[in-house]
Amino acid sequence: MAKSAAGGTLHDQLSRWTSAGLIDADQASRIEAAERVRTESQPRLPKRPAAGLPTATRPAASPGKPVSGPAGSGTTGSGPIGSGQPATDQPHRRLPLFVESLGYLGAVIAVAAGAIVVHHFWPSMPTGAELALAGVVAVVLLVVGAVLHIGAEPAFGRLRSVLWLISTVAVTAFAAVLADRIWRLSGISVALLAEGTGTSYAIVLWWRNRSTLQHLAMFAGTAALAATAVHQAGSGTAAWGPGLVIWLVSALWGIAVHRGYLAPQTAGLVAAGFGLLLGAQLTMLDTAAGQVLAIGSDAHEFIAVGSDVKTAQARLGHSSARMTLDLYAKVTVEADRSAAERVGKFLRPSRGAARATGCTVARARIARRRCAGRR
Repeated sequence: MAKSAAGGTLHDQLSRWTSAGLIDADQASRIEAAERVRTESQPRLPKRPAAGLPTATRPAASPGKPVSGPAGSGTTGSGPIGSGQPATDQPHRRLPLFVESLGYLGAVIAVAAGAIVVHHFWPSMPTGAELALAGVVAVVLLVVGAVLHIGAEPAFGRLRSVLWLISTVAVTAFAAVLADRIWRLSGISVALLAEGTGTSYAIVLWWRNRSTLQHLAMFAGTAALAATAVHQAGSGTAAWGPGLVIWLVSALWGIAVHRGYLAPQTAGLVAAGFGLLLGAQLTMLDTAAGQVLAIGSDAHEFIAVGSDVKTAQARLGHSSARMTLDLYAKVTVEADRSAAERVGKFLRPSRGAARATGCTVARARIARRRCAGRR
């Protein structure tokens, strides 16, 4: 029997209305019959099961419409099983960064323990075994990182970066063992071959995955390769030659990052800053010019990050802020262009403002003419 809005069944409501004289018995019977027909013609909805007791039956598919929900769900999509509710996307829970860090730490400990065990039980590993181990590690980690499906999980992207970084180290070790044990090259030649191979491999991986670790590996390989090449080519340069080259490579690297050629920008700027300081320190070991490079690098880094002049003056030990500005606060092309754009925006009104200003001037002229005519 249908329920009424005031409570109770429809039959009880009709009985009260008939007793009160609102309707007669014939009207009550017709109303009740009409409501019974309407209620029976409506489709019956399945009852919702109690919580914790999902149904195991799959809803029957209507003609021409296959059931797309999972078996036993009672609905389409990812809604609760047997709930009859519309499908809703469950919130994606990401892996906590702390748990991810513990996983990496455990992997490092496991690799170190494995290396110690291998060295203990196999102190003199044959050259073929070393090459095979380095090659297998490089290929396996490269393939595993390539087949990882990152999707919406950033942890998989970081895992790929770590795997490819270890693969880069393995490729560099493979080239070093090959040049030293098989080809019997000299020490500098071994270093050049290993650094060139590792840097080329890192560039390819960075082109495929623009991540922080691949960027740092590419920068480290490039700086080391340039420094080793200069050390071998120039006799008598001692440490200041490689140091100066590292400083120059870092400066060019920072410019390329700032112009958007190398990504990510934060990793590139950090690597360039570290290279500038390292190159200045190496140059400073043999010549006083390294001190100038070190102080200049510090000053330009302070100004580039937006530090005020007084802070830079105090850190550099200058007697006045004017000295700091005269020496290091040089106008760059980007700063000049940015300042020109800001001044142009300030001086150049918008179209609406220019139109309003023109209308105001025209009205003022008309008003002055009217006043002159009245006089």
